[in-house]
Amino acid sequence: MLSGRMLKIIDYLQSKKESTYKEIASSLDIKERYVRYDIDRINSILEYNKMPLIEKLSKGSIVFPDNIDTSILTQENDFIYSQEERVSLILLILLIDNHRLKINKISLDFQVSRSTIKNDITFLENKLSENNIKITYTDHFFLDGLKNNRVALVNNEFKKYVHLLKGEKLTLNAFESYAVDVIERAFEGIILKDVIKWIDKLLENMNCILADDVYKWYVSNVFVVIWFILKGKENPLESTINNHYSDRYDDFISDLEAIIKIKIDQKKQKVLIRLINYINNDVGLDGDIDLIYIETMVSNLIEAISKEMDIDFNKDNILIDGLLNHIIPLMKRVTGRVNLCDEVFSILPEKDIDVFYAVSKVIKEIDGLKEINNYDEIAYLTIHFIASIRRITKTSTKNILLVCGHGYGSTTMLKESLLNEFQVNVIDTIPVYKLSTYSNWRNIDFIISTVKINVQNKIECLIVNPVLSDKDYTNIEKSGIERKKIISSCNVIREKLNFLDEVDKMKVLDIIKEEFGYQISITPSKINKLSDLLSDNCIDFYEENMEWKVAVKEVSKLLEKENYIDESYEEDIINTMESVGFYSVTDNSFALLHGRGTTGVYRSCISLIVSKEFIEFGDKKAKVIFCLASKDRKEHIPAIIVLMRMIKNTNLINRLEKANSLNEIKEIIRKSELEVTL
Repeated sequence: MLSGRMLKIIDYLQSKKESTYKEIASSLDIKERYVRYDIDRINSILEYNKMPLIEKLSKGSIVFPDNIDTSILTQENDFIYSQEERVSLILLILLIDNHRLKINKISLDFQVSRSTIKNDITFLENKLSENNIKITYTDHFFLDGLKNNRVALVNNEFKKYVHLLKGEKLTLNAFESYAVDVIERAFEGIILKDVIKWIDKLLENMNCILADDVYKWYVSNVFVVIWFILKGKENPLESTINNHYSDRYDDFISDLEAIIKIKIDQKKQKVLIRLINYINNDVGLDGDIDLIYIETMVSNLIEAISKEMDIDFNKDNILIDGLLNHIIPLMKRVTGRVNLCDEVFSILPEKDIDVFYAVSKVIKEIDGLKEINNYDEIAYLTIHFIASIRRITKTSTKNILLVCGHGYGSTTMLKESLLNEFQVNVIDTIPVYKLSTYSNWRNIDFIISTVKINVQNKIECLIVNPVLSDKDYTNIEKSGIERKKIISSCNVIREKLNFLDEVDKMKVLDIIKEEFGYQISITPSKINKLSDLLSDNCIDFYEENMEWKVAVKEVSKLLEKENYIDESYEEDIINTMESVGFYSVTDNSFALLHGRGTTGVYRSCISLIVSKEFIEFGDKKAKVIFCLASKDRKEHIPAIIVLMRMIKNTNLINRLEKANSLNEIKEIIRKSELEVTL
């Protein structure tokens, strides 16, 4: 039987034809050993059906056979859902058709035992607890928690299936078919495609073109409002909307009533109109956000980032206009409690992470932005500044059609990256759902897209990440698009200093950082030693006596100020020491403080305080206090091994105790590292 995970691998290989175990694992977020195992199982099934096998070459290369019809393998629904798929479907049922959730029925549908379904529900409940939602059972299962949280959850989940409701895929796998069936049952009697057509007509009438992600969010919200109408339930937004009734959209409301065959009361009409106003360029801010307030906020943000990074962003009019257009919908999302879940942070290039940390730091001091804690929102703001940093004079050679499915912020970043770093002219930028009606093909030399697309013409198409990766740059150049010359980054400078020994190289880099105003250490591609984890801003001295809890707070605060951790990690350290003792303290030597988990850790890091007086931890005491935080439990290990060697073999602790300045501490650490690594 084919599992959902195996089908994902088959779909990926069919589109790529050639790949590697590592690329498949990275692209699909599956462990590499599972990929190897699944490919062996797929080959067994192919062999049983007398079909060509997946070819496994040297160095982990994989070649998928040509002209193979995999629909034969699933034509009798011979399919097992992965846990991820089962949990997704259970959540969808709970959100829009919870009376249908019967363990016996679901276990038969999913071809697993009752105990497996119960385990899936427990797993889901643990996941939902992060949003203060729990699964409750009386005569049926239902979600219990704040209605606003539940509505936000259904919006985020429903948008995953919008492309299926549009009929964008000719054939659906078993998971997709089941999801569509759940939705159709919940909206029984309504032709879902007619609702989609109504939305598209509305957008055309208002001359609105949305990025694919915003379009999916919009469609999802409309369907959720319709669900409340069908179920006769009160939408939480109804109690917050006080605007007077408008007849501007009466015709559209009447058309929708004909589609869903229900009269829409005035309260729910107001909710629909509020959604329409959200994206209607004519209505603009809809009266609830002051433009002067927005402009002041943008001005303060640019001024703060300019000061933090020592770069004058005020002269970049494209950045100013981009932020003004971006922050208006951002504030609407904040006030409307719309949480992005796009994992944008994960696609930021490593060389640009410093920009993210700078934005994260300065927004905490700006009214209107200090409330933003969502990493995706911060990442989208970061993208504007990354684009500004990279912006150079435009040059054009090849005419590009840019197809984007990751939101207007990432579209702007990608467009600017292409214009600034390659000899291209972006003729048009369109969302995925507009591709089928696009007509200006004669002026297009090349298509660049952030999502997989089907194009009937013979124009070459390249799939890239919204923020270009090193692999994307290579693939674009291989396609024949020439690269522009850009200014070297600090990481490039580091590489060009390889003729120096490590100590001199770090001294030169320190001078460069000091002269050009860098306050954040250059993020290394790999963490191999203590100095890769320890930045200058995370070292401090103390003259006075301290209790151990105060010491924990002080050494943690150094990391909190850099937005590497939050306060919950500091609490974890204290709770751990109170429950299991001071095992992390070596008496009369040093303390290596750390929490039990990774909660509250945003970047692997370490801080250091050197106290002139001993700090007492119960019966133990130390003057040198390290605080370690690791985001994945493994990344820090090489650096800690080096630190232990330094402590054991180089008299590191004694030298640190006698240090009197930051530069002296840095020099001690460098020399100690060289002694154990050369």
